[in-house]
Amino acid sequence: MILEIEVDGPTNSDLLFEPIGERVRGRFQPARVRLEAAGALAMQLPDGLPGQRLRLDTAAGRGAVIEPLAVPEHAATRATLARLVTGDAHATGDRLGFAPAVQEFPGVHVPTWLGWMLRAVRAGYARVVSGTLPDAVPADCKPRVFSSLSQPPAADARDLLIGELMRRLDALEKAKK
Repeated sequence: MILEIEVDGPTNSDLLFEPIGERVRGRFQPARVRLEAAGALAMQLPDGLPGQRLRLDTAAGRGAVIEPLAVPEHAATRATLARLVTGDAHATGDRLGFAPAVQEFPGVHVPTWLGWMLRAVRAGYARVVSGTLPDAVPADCKPRVFSSLSQPPAADARDLLIGELMRRLDALEKAKK
């Protein structure tokens, strides 16, 4: 069975996915930003930015992080995003350094992935795209395997991207006053 969830929380937040110890970028919807200038951003990105997806093949024991912005269907979104972030009308999405389309994790502990995926969906930070989650966290789901508090923060291109979008929204908001 293949199960796939998209990170899509109510506050445009990322998800720290414990089994891989990484943050997975969440869906960004300008309408969720409580600034007047978000309307201008919504005009340029009416569908927002799709969140990364977590995919689990339970039969093969393979997990993956899927980057929807890396596929050709989102070329226009990448170009718009590049223009917004760089201020260059001729910028392309290639300048932003998106994650690869698929980041594979072979040999995963399936119950742990299922448990953390279920927790993310139940907490409202993700939604099921395909497949079916179990009703309960598997008994052999491993507890927290990574603590963000014990690791020094690492520079992350996703932080830079969202930070730049928020700075531009703030600048637009201040310009209106």
